[in-house]
Amino acid sequence: MAIFSIASVDGKLSGEFKGSSAQDAAMAAFRAWGSELQSKIEVTRQAPKPIKANKSYKCDCCGCDINKGDGYFRVNRRVGNPKNDTIINGAIVHNHFNYTAQICVACK
Repeated sequence: MAIFSIASVDGKLSGEFKGSSAQDAAMAAFRAWGSELQSKIEVTRQAPKPIKANKSYKCDCCGCDINKGDGYFRVNRRVGNPKNDTIINGAIVHNHFNYTAQICVACK
């Protein structure tokens, strides 16, 4: 679920609605506003909020310190290609691995 900002073109109505897509959020706005809506609406997706750090990290992008209590983003990264897995003597050899990187708010 993502959060979308929805506002009427005439500027009379605005609000934030959750939805899996922009269309779902717009339908939630139509249900909430009902007959009050007299014009078209604009839908914009809001940026995700950063996660509050419970311990100190180092930014994987720029190398700066992310102190406890600061905001940061988690990004999943993959090294290698999972389609290149091979079978050797009945065992599957994976040619990739996944890891979670911590990115500071300035780098995002």
